Amino acid sequence: MTEQLFYTAPSDTLFNEMKELALNIWSTCDDKYGYATEKKEIVNSLENIGSNFMTIYQMFDFIKQSRLIDKASDDLKKAIYDRN
Repeated sequence: MTEQLFYTAPSDTLFNEMKELALNIWSTCDDKYGYATEKKEIVNSLENIGSNFMTIYQMFDFIKQSRLIDKASDDLKKAIYDRN
């Protein structure tokens, strides 16, 4: 990974896929104290600029990152791996 790529926004298609998958995963989490709601609000507020793409991914622990990767398209997987 190069630092420059990490801070380079992907295509809108990939960003939107990342956002959708992240929101779906957060929707399955316990929200007893509003934690998942807070995370969804953050994800929804992000635009496809700078490192926001990877910010969404890095909001997850390893297990949830793996869940996202399992559901991601090949193009999204490549974009994540190239930046990670």
